[in-house]
Amino acid sequence: MKQSLIKSLNNLKVVEFKKVRLRDGKESDYYINIKKAYGYPEIKARLGDKIYSLMDKSATCVAGSGYGGIPIASYLSTKYNIKLALVRNSSKNHGLKDLIDGYIPNESDKIAIVDDVFSTGSSLRDTISNLKPTKAKVICCYVVVKRGEGVLPVELKYLLTSEELIKRWNKNQSANY
Repeated sequence: MKQSLIKSLNNLKVVEFKKVRLRDGKESDYYINIKKAYGYPEIKARLGDKIYSLMDKSATCVAGSGYGGIPIASYLSTKYNIKLALVRNSSKNHGLKDLIDGYIPNESDKIAIVDDVFSTGSSLRDTISNLKPTKAKVICCYVVVKRGEGVLPVELKYLLTSEELIKRWNKNQSANY
């Protein structure tokens, strides 16, 4: 199943080899664009179902971390009937200027945070920080791809590593020559 998912992601060319600046300001020779997969309902569903298979089933709320986490969090909420919190990285300059849209967790909630790619953990740490005023308990963070290292105050679970994607991508490219 994992190899099939890797093949699907590589067919979409989610790994892009070019110089990019990451969220933390560092430069990288490649970018992992899982958001490409969100345009394909069957692949997004596979990603969501695989994340759900890792999830702590005591979660009462799923929180989408930024733009990359919202599609999978929305899928999980709808399919598995879990409340959905949409967490912004920073408040808007207009409207109500809220950091959290959708369901607002409270002290009785256990939150599973979902994002697309983990590089340093800064996005997930921001999401955890933005959820603190709710007094809900964040029980775990889940991502599609673990790209780098970083420290979180909760456990991190992931479907794939960047090495697995790149190794398979390189094999696919060699087979095409």
